[in-house]
Amino acid sequence: MPWLLAQGHVPVVTAEDQISPAGCQIVPEDELGAAIDVAVVLGGDGTMLRAARLVSDHGRPVLGINLGQLGFLVGFAPNNAKQSLADALAGALTQTRRMRLAVTFRRGGAEPVIRYALNDAVLHQGAMARLVEIEAFVDGEFVASYRADGLIVATPTGSTAYNMAAGGPIVLPGDVVEITAAASPLVMFASKQSFFDVMRDKLHWGARSDKGARKGGT
Repeated sequence: MPWLLAQGHVPVVTAEDQISPAGCQIVPEDELGAAIDVAVVLGGDGTMLRAARLVSDHGRPVLGINLGQLGFLVGFAPNNAKQSLADALAGALTQTRRMRLAVTFRRGGAEPVIRYALNDAVLHQGAMARLVEIEAFVDGEFVASYRADGLIVATPTGSTAYNMAAGGPIVLPGDVVEITAAASPLVMFASKQSFFDVMRDKLHWGARSDKGARKGGT
């Protein structure tokens, strides 16, 4: 703190953290993003996720100092914290942009609830051990229905978290694949079925198996 003050910066902490070093500005957690230029995370990935929730909508960059053990998201070592912060404040560090998810929940006539996630959004069956039916749509068009115990939708950042533990693929946050249309398309007659209708019919997406359902029946 004294070093930051000597450099002409005002440290800001949240009231919820219940710390108040001399010379700091104290703000409620929900006002942190608007009150700072750079967020400094001291901790692990969980603390980084909390910071993402607080500052992302304000476009504030986050510097993660790893005080945890694994730390996929907090990339700077404690013994280099001061120099890293000095570089960040001087604009000498490269910034990357990580995708977040916007999740909208609607129920009946109630107002929709919107939540944001850096890692993933998870649909699950709750406390009951049962399968749930999930219908998937792309741009409003029905793809298929599935019966499963849940669904994980992960960002590239979150692909090494719950997604990886569930056997999902790891996606590089900075991986860019460029695909463009070829100059000469194939001309063919269009089917009356939509693409997803054909997929459901040919690949049996969402089809239930009747094997064993009629044992002992006629």
